[in-house]
Amino acid sequence: MKRIVFLFSMMIMFLCWGQNIVDNRLNFRTAGSAYRLKGKILQVNFFVSCPGYPVWTMDQKNEIMELLPEGTGWLKKEAARYGQPIDFKFKNYGYKTDIISNSTPHDVDNPFWQNDLIKQLGYPSMMDFYNELKRNNDFDQVYVVFFINREGVSYANLTDRDYVKENKDSFLETAILFNQFEGKSLVGKGERYTLPHEILHLFGALDLYEGDDQSAYSEDVAIQKIPNSIMLGSVRFLDEDEPQYELPEYKIDEFTAYFLSLHHEYKKWYKTLSNKCKTENSE
Repeated sequence: MKRIVFLFSMMIMFLCWGQNIVDNRLNFRTAGSAYRLKGKILQVNFFVSCPGYPVWTMDQKNEIMELLPEGTGWLKKEAARYGQPIDFKFKNYGYKTDIISNSTPHDVDNPFWQNDLIKQLGYPSMMDFYNELKRNNDFDQVYVVFFINREGVSYANLTDRDYVKENKDSFLETAILFNQFEGKSLVGKGERYTLPHEILHLFGALDLYEGDDQSAYSEDVAIQKIPNSIMLGSVRFLDEDEPQYELPEYKIDEFTAYFLSLHHEYKKWYKTLSNKCKTENSE
């Protein structure tokens, strides 16, 4: 009897240890202005042009404006599947006249180009801009999306609990979306997942393809377990001829939903993705 109780206790400890890996990593990431996917969410949009590149046309901007409710509507619908009501509002800068960035969004010599752009609008810092937003708008969560009229790889600037202590301006989390990627338009049917994908990063979601967040092995696990995940993106189509998914075919998968606290039913295999396991033996 004692042996049975001991084995049962060890099993519970193992499951809780695996669950803590997921929970601790999430807690580390939930530190900025978009810390939890819930409540009233303000999305602040900037239309930005870069030196040496064309300015946005009004037709292009209107296509982006049509993209916004589609992407956030998808997020709202997916969150509702897990019983979490959310609502989005938008605030736009540069719609009538582009904001011209004095530096390049991928300039390694100037990682704080966003701060420079905010200063062009008369705000001393990103935190001053955030405080202005807070005074004049009712929201629970807020983030900024910079739409850049050039080719590039879209990315998200989320913060964590350690970094925000060193750099207070990192509290206001941002996503950078380029109008083109490898010749494909951001508003193309196969690329419209990009906006909600990057937004989910700001709330703590991990990429599920091989890279900073996953190994080749854990990517394979994700493809097997949750093939429709929006956090896998287009990876499953890179070596195939079949058409890429359109936005309605993607889902907030169960692992990402757990990671975003949309549900609390932990499964052992979640650790493979949370811990970037490289082999089955390392799970």
